[in-house]
Amino acid sequence: MSLRDKFRSLGHILLPMTIVVWVLGSIYGGIASVTEAACMGVIGVFVSAIIRRELSYTIVRSALQQTMRTCGMIIWIGIGASAVVGIYNLMGGKRFTGLPLLGQHKDIDQRQQHADQYPLLADKNKKIHVRNTSANNFEWGSHRQAG
Repeated sequence: MSLRDKFRSLGHILLPMTIVVWVLGSIYGGIASVTEAACMGVIGVFVSAIIRRELSYTIVRSALQQTMRTCGMIIWIGIGASAVVGIYNLMGGKRFTGLPLLGQHKDIDQRQQHADQYPLLADKNKKIHVRNTSANNFEWGSHRQAG
């Protein structure tokens, strides 16, 4: 590879490297936050696409669709996490894990004596049991229904 070919290949990487230095330099330099630096990166890529004459309506539309899909997935992950935490708290999980951490239960036997107060309960075999949560009082892990 000749020196002329090396300089030509350097030209192809110059715009992407400029964008990377621009974004990371603004973050590490304290000029912009991560969100603002991301906006600067988008502007840099947009300008780069104009310079290279690769900007078209279909590319912009495709990029916007991918962005909306990603944002939608992130929002649904947040909704699902909130639902799991809410159900955990409604089942008494916060109280079940909080009391031993605060030292209000001196030993495991005392916690087992008060097991009926906790709908979510982990036994010695680390199986999760759900007690008194439905009309037929089922238990997970033992595969039997109380009736």
